Amino acid sequence: LHKAIRRQRQMCIRDRASIAQDFSDPRYAPWGDTPEQRKQNILTSNLLKEAVDTRDYDAAAVYFRTLAQEAPSASEATFIRGAQVYSNKVQRAQDLNEKKALLDSLMMIYDLRVQYFPSSPNYGTAYVLDRKAREYLTFNPSDREGVRKLYKEAIEAGLQSGLCCAAGCRIGVFQQFVR
Repeated sequence: LHKAIRRQRQMCIRDRASIAQDFSDPRYAPWGDTPEQRKQNILTSNLLKEAVDTRDYDAAAVYFRTLAQEAPSASEATFIRGAQVYSNKVQRAQDLNEKKALLDSLMMIYDLRVQYFPSSPNYGTAYVLDRKAREYLTFNPSDREGVRKLYKEAIEAGLQSGLCCAAGCRIGVFQQFVR
């Protein structure tokens, strides 16, 4: 039943996306080189949102990977949702090797978000690096050196941006690991 409902929603999203929209407009350029690619990537973005909303993280991971390859600079929401998907997948990992691989993917998602959206008006580099450090601490607290390194990067980014509170508010946690 769940899959049938999901398919029905996907068909609705496809139908809405195809209704007389001109994807040759320059504002859709980040979504792909051709109007057909743009349409498909926007549809994939809608499907990613829907999969995350319904907590279908396996499907969402497929949509995320497609968007990260095809249209990485189109929307910061792609990386926000991707981090949510992979964070959930790390939590549900069955064995240590799977958890490590998924955690590496999660860390790469944060790196890509900083690469494509370094000066996001609300969530700039310092914020993203802080999130990355906190996720790493949550899922791999025994790697003290890795935690130190990530928090140090976040704090330095916060100090450079003048928004030291974005990353600096975690300085107490960071100092605990420096010792």
